[in-house]
Amino acid sequence: MTLVTIPLAAQPSELVQFEMKDQFDTVHSHGDYAGRILIVIGSDRRGSEFHDDWEVALRDSLNAGGSVANVAFLSVAEVRGVPFFLKGSVKGKFSRDPDEWILVDWKGFFAETYGFEPDATNMLLFAANGTLVSHTRGRELDWSKVSAIVATVRRLAEDAPS
Repeated sequence: MTLVTIPLAAQPSELVQFEMKDQFDTVHSHGDYAGRILIVIGSDRRGSEFHDDWEVALRDSLNAGGSVANVAFLSVAEVRGVPFFLKGSVKGKFSRDPDEWILVDWKGFFAETYGFEPDATNMLLFAANGTLVSHTRGRELDWSKVSAIVATVRRLAEDAPS
């Protein structure tokens, strides 16, 4: 199956520069992912109910039949519009496990930059050179979309210089 993307006029064609904190106040930036295939999984409040299903399906599918080297995941919680006095409460709702960190996007940077579909989980796939390869959206898990993303990741990994 070929991965089909929906072009958005204002959507950048590469990973833009960013610096953002996770729920533990650890700063992450675009430079952390240089030279790696990157899967960004982002959701707003209503889309977050689908987020884990997509991430688990993608991770498990990539690990099935041999893992793919040089692939990173970046989870983003789009929480723009939360009043300042509720920010602590919102951060407290995220996992306390340091291995389950998620970027807390207070200003909606990723959603605005890449045209995230509201009330859904959005998956951005970037090649190791930072080029945006696809933007897939979904609510309930769609195995055909998972398979297409995994196939594209494997192709990118095969095509990458050693």
